[in-house]
Amino acid sequence: MFEGIVSTVLTRVLGDYIEDIDKKSLNISVWSGTINLKDLRLKKATFDSLTVDLPISVVHGYVGTIDAKIPWSSLGSVPVVATIKDVFIVVQPKKCVQWDEKLAQNTKKNALNPKEPSASQDSSFISHLVETIVNNLQLTLENVHIRYEGMKIAFYH
Repeated sequence: MFEGIVSTVLTRVLGDYIEDIDKKSLNISVWSGTINLKDLRLKKATFDSLTVDLPISVVHGYVGTIDAKIPWSSLGSVPVVATIKDVFIVVQPKKCVQWDEKLAQNTKKNALNPKEPSASQDSSFISHLVETIVNNLQLTLENVHIRYEGMKIAFYH
């Protein structure tokens, strides 16, 4: 039962960024407070909204592991420690398209305004748990690799 709640919290916090969080990629030792996620693919659509002002787009994203230590007995006073390792992101230049100011503003607005949960799905306990974890989060990133792949141009004589 408690693992189901933790799965719901993880899906809610990471679901916008990670594709297909499932039992196969999730290893929870709930009572000890350790969570381990392996071999995760990043959602390209999330980065499209975040890089609207940048001349690059994300082609592929991968995270090797996410490890978290949640101190259940002192959740409000001790930080939740999360380590994200082996992040690989491939970017490329955006294709030249005519600039659409209205589209850019809408995309920015959507990226900055988080989705409101529906009343039927929302639970005050889970909402409070998510808020407590996010407010006490201590995050470490290790081995972040960003590869830029330029446009391929063929020269013919």
